[in-house]
Amino acid sequence: MGNGVNTLWVGLAVREAGEVPDGIEALGVCGGLGARARVYGDEAHMRRVYDAVFAWLEQSPDYETDRGQGVLGMETVPLEPVNALTIPYSEIDTFHFKHLIGKRPSQRGGL
Repeated sequence: MGNGVNTLWVGLAVREAGEVPDGIEALGVCGGLGARARVYGDEAHMRRVYDAVFAWLEQSPDYETDRGQGVLGMETVPLEPVNALTIPYSEIDTFHFKHLIGKRPSQRGGL
């Protein structure tokens, strides 16, 4: 997985986790700055969107990717009308989700 991604979680937002069963991990996500891009297209389109977001952050004089402890990127996938999480990756013709990546004010000191 490119751009330093080495772990993926699948989850649902809940107001309260309560008792978490064995094999399930509760993960708290805090707020912060982020960049969001909508993906709606084939795999090549999805990869172009990823490349464009990361390239923008690499070239931006104002922002950079936040790779700090506990900062997570997210893909929000609609579960209706079709739950894409139940379809094998190789069978997906059209990817439809929002990609969110943590960003922070640039600490590069200008370009």
